[in-house]
Amino acid sequence: MKKIAIIASLMAICAYASCNVITAFKTGEYQDTERNVKVCVYNGLGKNYYYSVASYGVCPVSIQTCQRF
Repeated sequence: MKKIAIIASLMAICAYASCNVITAFKTGEYQDTERNVKVCVYNGLGKNYYYSVASYGVCPVSIQTCQRF
């Protein structure tokens, strides 16, 4: 019985830790003058993701991100 509980716990942890890697595409960008960075805005499967680069940097066209269930 104890082994079953341990195995079930490990499976639950693995399910929570796993993710679906998706590609999010750039939808916009803006300057954050308070932090002196450019914030790149991406959308992947209906969810927004944000990525910061140096204020003089160029935002990538797409990023790989982890979408948790």
